[in-house]
Amino acid sequence: MKVFMEGGGVGCHAGGGNVLAAGASLFPDDLKRNGYTDAQSLYTLIYKGKGKMPGYGKECAPKAG
Repeated sequence: MKVFMEGGGVGCHAGGGNVLAAGASLFPDDLKRNGYTDAQSLYTLIYKGKGKMPGYGKECAPKAG
């Protein structure tokens, strides 16, 4: 999550909300309603992106050795 917020996520998700899509906030009820109920699903969303949100895969991919 740190990579996401430092990488530009705060521009749309300041305070946990979403300036582009009200129902796609970072608040637990919205995350659950949208199917993001575990760490892996959140990682995949941040890694790949969705809709107008870009993916941050390059920044959050595990680094070898």
